[in-house]
Amino acid sequence: MFLDSPGPITEPLTGRRWDADTVRAEVAGRVAAYAHLGVQPGDMVFLHHGNRLEFFADLSAIWLLGAC
Repeated sequence: MFLDSPGPITEPLTGRRWDADTVRAEVAGRVAAYAHLGVQPGDMVFLHHGNRLEFFADLSAIWLLGAC
């Protein structure tokens, strides 16, 4: 599973970086938040932000919930 062994991620334009533990925590928190909002497998979710660390954490969380 993704949360078992994520790698670090870096924003190419700003150099902002999350280590693996931060990635794991950010994605897990978003999974819980989206599940609380009722996101379920097969749901389509629009993510309204660009090439930032938060986008990839949100996208990963959505995928882990089985949504797209």
